[in-house]
Amino acid sequence: MDSGQWTGNGTRGRSHAHGFTLVELLISLTLTTMLSFVMGAMILAAHDGWEHSNGLSEANQQARTSQDRIKYMISQAGQYRLTGQSTTLGIAVVEQRYPLVNSPEILVVWSGGRAGGMVSAGVQSRLPRVNELVIYTLSSANPTRLMEIVHPTDASDLDFRAADFASRVRDVLTSALCQEILLCDRIRTSELFSLGPSPTVAGNVRFERCDSPTDAELQSVAPGSTAWFDLVWAQGIVSSGTGMRQTNIRMELQVESRSQPPGTGSATTTTAIPFFASASYRHVYQP
Repeated sequence: MDSGQWTGNGTRGRSHAHGFTLVELLISLTLTTMLSFVMGAMILAAHDGWEHSNGLSEANQQARTSQDRIKYMISQAGQYRLTGQSTTLGIAVVEQRYPLVNSPEILVVWSGGRAGGMVSAGVQSRLPRVNELVIYTLSSANPTRLMEIVHPTDASDLDFRAADFASRVRDVLTSALCQEILLCDRIRTSELFSLGPSPTVAGNVRFERCDSPTDAELQSVAPGSTAWFDLVWAQGIVSSGTGMRQTNIRMELQVESRSQPPGTGSATTTTAIPFFASASYRHVYQP
C-alpha cells in the first residue's frame, strides 16, 4: 500500500473543487426567470394603476372645467324683444342630424362672444348677430372632442324664433372661418345604427332645455287671466303683464379616462364616466 495516499488523520490528501451541477443551474435559471416575470408584472401593474389614476384625474378636470365654462356663458346670455313679439332668451339647443337619428348635442348661447357681457346690456330691440354667438358642440373631424366655436367675421342676424334657426346654426358650423377652442378631448363615442357599410360614430354629449312656464303653457293662456297667474313662475313673481321665467339647461358628458388621438372614432375603454350639470337662467318674460 502506498502510504502517500493517506494523511496522518486518515483522509485523502487531494481536495475536490465543487461547482454547480446542470440541475442546479436549471433550477436557478427557472427561479430567476419566474422572479423576472413577477417583477415585470408588478411594474406593469403599478404603471397601469398610475395611468388609470392620472387619467381619471385628467378626465374629471376636463369635464368639470368644460361644464363650468358652459355655465358661465349661459349666465351671460342676452334677451331681445321685437315689436309685436314676446321676450326671447338667446339660448337654444339644436339637434345634430345623423343618417337615421338626431342628437341634441349643439348648444347655442347669445353671450356677446367669448368675453360674454350680453346679459348686462338689457333686453335688446334687435336680433342677435352670428358673431355674438358661442356654440358648444363636437368637432366634425373628431367626435371625441368637445369644442367652443365662434364665427367672428359673420355679422348677419339670426332669429332664435325663426323656423330655419337650426339649419342656419348647422350652416355656421360648416364655415371654414369658424374659430374653435378645445374644451375636452376625452368624450366617449358610440356607434349609431346605420344602413351603410360602416357605422356612424357620435360623441356622447347631450344638452336639454327646460322652461317654466313652458312655451305651450304661455301660448295657451291670456296675460292677466287667472290661468296666467296660476302658471309656475320662478319664485312666484308675476304681474298682469310680466312674469319671472326660469330656463334650465341640463348637460351630460360621458368621458374616457384616456384621451384618443385625432381621427379615431371608437372608445378606448369599455366604461364611460358620466358627468351631469345644469345651469339656471331667470329673466322677465313679457308677452
